[in-house]
Amino acid sequence: MFDSSVSNSYLSFYSKTNLNNMKSKEELILMWVIVGLAAMVFMITYPPIILLVIFGYASVSLWKHYN
Repeated sequence: MFDSSVSNSYLSFYSKTNLNNMKSKEELILMWVIVGLAAMVFMITYPPIILLVIFGYASVSLWKHYN
């Protein structure tokens, strides 16, 4: 009724694809550095964004707390 060879081949394919999609620590650090630099440039060129981000963070936190 249940063919174990099919499930084993599916599981091995699934684990291989997950391993191939994982990012290394260096890639993750580089992505965070790029995002941080872009955010700093955006905040320097348009300072009111800091207030919008603080307001948005507070709003989302309150929304999650009361729902």
